[in-house]
Amino acid sequence: MLSRYANRVTRTIAVLLTCLLLGVTMIAASQISEHSETVVGTAVDENWRGHYDLLVTAEGGLSEAAEETDGLIEQNFSTIRAGESISEDQLTAVAEMAEVEVSAPLAFVGQFANPSYSVPVGVSVDEDWSTSEFFSTPRAFEGTITTYYHDELGRHQLGQRPDGHFMITGIGDEEIVLQWWDDEQGTGISERHSRTAPGIQVIDVPESELCECLALVPVHSLTEDEGAQVGSLVNEGHTTTYLALEDPADLEQALAAVPGPATVYTTYEVVPELHSNMVAVDPVAERALLDQSGAFLDSLIEFEQLQETLGDGPCQGNPADERAPGECLADLVDPERYEQIHTRVFHGNPAQEGGSTEYDDAANAVGAPGGPIIPIIYSETEYPEMTAEASFPELAAFEGLSYQEATSFQFYQQVLQGERPQEPAVQEVNLTEELTPFVYEGFDITFGLGDWDAPEISGSADSSAGTSTSLPGRADRSRPSPEQQAQAPDGVQTALVNEPQGRYFLDTAMTSSEQRYRPWSANYNMNPPSGALLAPVGSYTPGLEGASDEASYVPLGMYAEAEAEIAQPGDFQGMPLPPSFSGRGALLSSPGVITTMRGFEQYRGEVEADVLRVRVADVEGYSAENLGYIEDVAEQIRELGLDVQVVAGSSLAPVAIYLPEFHEDGTDLGWTIEEWTSLGAAVQAEQAQMSASWLLLVVALAGVTVLACAVQLAGTRPRRREAAMLISLGWTRNRVRRWFLAEDLPAVLLVGAAAAAAVALSTSAAARLGGLAASAAFFVAVLAGVVAAASPASQHRRLSQGSAQPATKPAVIGRRLAWSSPGSVAMTALALLVLVTTAVTFVLVIVTARSQAGVTRIAGLVNAEVLLPQTVLAAGAVTAGVVMFVMAIRQTLRQARKQHRMLLTTGWPLACLASSIRAQLLTALAPGAVLAVLVGAAAIAALDHDAPALLAGVVLGVPAAAAVLALAWSHRYVSRQAG
Repeated sequence: MLSRYANRVTRTIAVLLTCLLLGVTMIAASQISEHSETVVGTAVDENWRGHYDLLVTAEGGLSEAAEETDGLIEQNFSTIRAGESISEDQLTAVAEMAEVEVSAPLAFVGQFANPSYSVPVGVSVDEDWSTSEFFSTPRAFEGTITTYYHDELGRHQLGQRPDGHFMITGIGDEEIVLQWWDDEQGTGISERHSRTAPGIQVIDVPESELCECLALVPVHSLTEDEGAQVGSLVNEGHTTTYLALEDPADLEQALAAVPGPATVYTTYEVVPELHSNMVAVDPVAERALLDQSGAFLDSLIEFEQLQETLGDGPCQGNPADERAPGECLADLVDPERYEQIHTRVFHGNPAQEGGSTEYDDAANAVGAPGGPIIPIIYSETEYPEMTAEASFPELAAFEGLSYQEATSFQFYQQVLQGERPQEPAVQEVNLTEELTPFVYEGFDITFGLGDWDAPEISGSADSSAGTSTSLPGRADRSRPSPEQQAQAPDGVQTALVNEPQGRYFLDTAMTSSEQRYRPWSANYNMNPPSGALLAPVGSYTPGLEGASDEASYVPLGMYAEAEAEIAQPGDFQGMPLPPSFSGRGALLSSPGVITTMRGFEQYRGEVEADVLRVRVADVEGYSAENLGYIEDVAEQIRELGLDVQVVAGSSLAPVAIYLPEFHEDGTDLGWTIEEWTSLGAAVQAEQAQMSASWLLLVVALAGVTVLACAVQLAGTRPRRREAAMLISLGWTRNRVRRWFLAEDLPAVLLVGAAAAAAVALSTSAAARLGGLAASAAFFVAVLAGVVAAASPASQHRRLSQGSAQPATKPAVIGRRLAWSSPGSVAMTALALLVLVTTAVTFVLVIVTARSQAGVTRIAGLVNAEVLLPQTVLAAGAVTAGVVMFVMAIRQTLRQARKQHRMLLTTGWPLACLASSIRAQLLTALAPGAVLAVLVGAAAIAALDHDAPALLAGVVLGVPAAAAVLALAWSHRYVSRQAG
C-alpha cells in the first residue's frame, strides 16, 4: 500500500514538472520568437539603408553590368557606365522631384596619370675642377637604379634603369651655342664656339654607341650675376650647351670656362607614371549625401562659391600679403606646398610668354594662353610605398689617357670585359617621402658615382600630370572551370574568372609589367581645355571612417579603399591584393583626383553625368511600405529613360575572383575575394531567419507537448488498477473519472495559465496559435487518459507467451521482455522522433536558413543576432526528447525488474543477464530508430537544403547515440544488480 502511494506521488510530481516545463516553454518560446522577430527587425531597420536609395545610369548601364555579375554591382562605378551619359535635362528633372531629397551626380573625367620622375646620377666637385682628383683622369662607372614598391605581399620591382649603360667622366671639348635677343627688335643671334670643360659620357654597351647626353653646370663660371642659364643635350654624340645671354658683352665670360666647382650628371627615370581615375561631383550634393564623412568636400564648395563671386581674375596686392577671407581664390591653395600654383592662381592663371614647349611647375605649357582654374582634391594614397636602390661602382681609372681616348671603344672595351666589384655600395632612398602631387620640381633625390659626392641638383618630373581620353572598362569575365571551381573559397555569393588581356609595361624601359584584365573604354574626348590650371585645394583619404565597415554601407563608387583578399592557398593566402598601377589590372584604386561638375564642364563642354545616386525624401524606418515608396520613385525616374536600381536594403557580399597569369612569370595568383553590392539583401535575410525562427518555435512546442502528453498517458496503466479497485468498493465509473480529473486539475490549470500568459504576452499570431495548440493537445491527452483509465477492461487478452516457443537464449528473453511493455516502446519511439526532428530542424536553420539569408554583411549581422534565441528554442525541444528517452528506458527496466531478479535467483550468470538486458533495450529502441530514420530521410528528400551529408549524419547519429547510451545504461544497471 505504501509503495502504491509513493508511486502515485512520484507520478503526480512528474506530471506537474512536465506541465511546468510545457508552460515555461510556451511562454519562453513565444517570447523568444518575439525577441527573434524584434532583433531581426531592429538589425534590418538599423542597417537597411546606406547613404542613398537609388543608383541611376543611362539606359542599359546597370542592366548590362548586373547580367555579367549575377545581379551584383562592383564597388568602382566606372565599370557600369552606359554607352550614353545622363543629360543635363535628366539631371535637372530628377533633382527637382518632390520625392527626391538628394541627387548626387558622378562623372568620370578620364584616366589620370601622375607624371614620371627622373633623378640625376653624377658627381659634384666643390673644389677647382681643373685640379680636382676626380677629374685628374678619366674614370669608368657602371650600375643601375632599381625602383621597388612595397605591399603586404612583399617587395616588388617597379622599374630598373639604366639598362646596359656605361659612364665615363673626364675633361674634354664642349660645343657652345650662344643666343641673345634685342628686346625692342625681337631678333635673335646665334654663335657657335667651343671650350674645354668637365663632362660625362653615357655609352649604350650592347650597341657600343653614344645614346645619352652629358649635362654640365660649371657653377663658378655661370652665375646669376652673369645673366646666363645653362641646359644641355646630346647632338650626334657630342655635348652641346646652350647659353641665353641678355647682353652680348657676356660672351667673353661665357666662353671662358673659369675653373671652379662643377657638377656633371645624367638623368634616369625612377618613378613611372601611375594611373587612377579622375572624377567630378557636385560638392554640395555630395556633402549632403555623406553628411559628417564629407567634410573633405568643404574646400571644393568654398572654392567654387568664391569662384562664382570673384571669377578667375587676378587678386590685388602681392601673393604673400595678408587678406581677409573671401577676397582671393589663391588663399585656398597652400602657398608653402604649392608655391607656383598659388602664384598662378593669384594672378588669374595668365598667359605664359615665350615659345618653348617646356612645362612649368603648375603643369602649364610655357607660351600657352591662360585657361580656366579648376579646383581639385587628391587622394592621400595616390602614391604607394616606393623605394629606390642605386649602385654605380667605379670600374677603372684610365691612367695616362685623355677623355677623348677613354671614350673610344678600343680602350673602354677592356674595362667592360674585366671583373666587376663583388659587393658594391648600395644607396637606398624612400621615394614616396619626396613626392608631392602636382609639384613637378624639387624632387630632392640624387645618386652619386662610386664613393664620390652626389650631384648638387634636384630631380624633376618628365611631364605634367593629365588625363587621357580613355577609362578602364568592365573586366572580361567567365565562369570557372570544374578544376577552378573545386578550389573556389566557401561563403561567397558567386565565383568568376578574369580573362587576361595582355601585359602592361609600367616603366619606359619595359622592365616591369602587370596583367591587364580590363579593356580601354573611350567614348568621348576628355582632353583638358587649353591652359587649364588644376588647383589643389585639399585632399581625402579613401574609405569613409566607420561608415564603410557598417552592414548598411553601399559603395559610393569611389570613396571605398580598393580592397581584395587573396584566398588561394599558398604563401600569399590571407594577404590584401594591391590595386592596379595601370588602372587596367585586377583591382581598381580609388580616384586620384576629384573635381567639381563645373570643372568637368570645362573638359566636356557640357554638364553630363555617368552615375546618379539618389536619396528619397520622407523615408524613416524599414518597412514594406517604405520599400514600395522607394520603388515608386524609381519608376518615376525610369520614365525619364534612365536605368534605375533600388539599393536601399542592399549590402556588400563576398565575391570570388580568379586571377590567371597574374605574376611576371605568367603564373596564376588564384582566387581572391572582393565585396560587391547584393541587391535586396535586407529582405532576403529577414525572410529567411524569421521563417527559421517560427519553424523552431513549432518544433520546440511540439517536442515539449509530446513529452507532457506522454507522461500524462504513461499513468493510464496504474490508474486502471486503481479504477478496478475503486469500482470493486462501489464507486461508479463517472465518480472514478471525476476523481482522476480532480487529480489532474493542478496540471490542467498550470498549462492553461501558461497558455493564457503566452497569448497575452505575444503580439504574433503564430506564437499565440502555437501556445493554444500545445495546451489543447495536452487537454485532449488528459481527457483521453481519464477516459481510458476508467473504461471497462477488454475481455480478450492476447497471451503471446502461450503461443510462442519457449525461450532458450538470453537475447530472446530480453526481446520478449521489451515487447511486454508497449508503452515504453512507444515513448522511446516518440523520444527519438523528437530528437531527430529537432536536430534536423536546427541544422536546417543553421545551415540552410543562413544560406538562404545570403552571405552579405547584413545577413551576417542578422544571423548572429538570432543564433542565441534559436539555440534556446532547439535546446527546449532537445530537453523534452532526452527526458522522454530517459523515462522510457527507466520504465522499461523498472517493469522487468522482477523478472531480472528471478533470473538471477535461478542461477543465471551476470553475463547472460547483461546480454538479455542489452537485447531488451535495443529492441525497445528499434521501432523508434527506424521511424526516426524514415522521417529524417523524408525530410531530407522533401526540403531544399545545401548539406545532405550533414543532415544524413544527424539522422543516423541520433539513433546511434541513443543506442550507445542504452548500452551504457544496461552495463550500469547490471553492475548495480550484482551489488
